[in-house]
Amino acid sequence: MAPHPERLEIEEQIYRAVRTVKPSLAVVPMSPETRFENLGLTSLDFITVVFEIEDAYGLSIVEQRLDTFRTVAEARDLVARLLAMPGGSQQLAEETG
Repeated sequence: MAPHPERLEIEEQIYRAVRTVKPSLAVVPMSPETRFENLGLTSLDFITVVFEIEDAYGLSIVEQRLDTFRTVAEARDLVARLLAMPGGSQQLAEETG
């Protein structure tokens, strides 16, 4: 089953965030299965990608959630869940905290 269009938009935003943080990845093909660790991102790069995603969607992905996604698809699904929640990431933080 194909992802919903909004999920495709989220994936594209994640790709843009990665390429903004590390422009050398502009020519590297990425897919939902792409693992962030395989892109050569440092820890600081990864955090900066998360900040780019947060800024794009007005979300706050709390620190303890960073280890819950390793691939573009996992990040996309987390963002989609946060966007679908009333109260967004604040509610997720309260549920997991």
